[in-house]
Amino acid sequence: MFYTPSTTQAYASIAHINNDVFLGSFVHGMHKWGSSVMVILIFLHMGRTFFFGALQVTRGSSTG
Repeated sequence: MFYTPSTTQAYASIAHINNDVFLGSFVHGMHKWGSSVMVILIFLHMGRTFFFGALQVTRGSSTG
């Protein structure tokens, strides 16, 4: 693995991934943009659910 999860070497390992590893910058960028798109899609889904009223309270008991 290329990443070192320590407080003193984390930035240096990210710089190594972006600059020295083959397609490292591409993978780092895809991870960054993918997480941003995921957050946007979650908010769009929540808005759609609220707008179309999918969270309506039932009017009666279905157990009888």
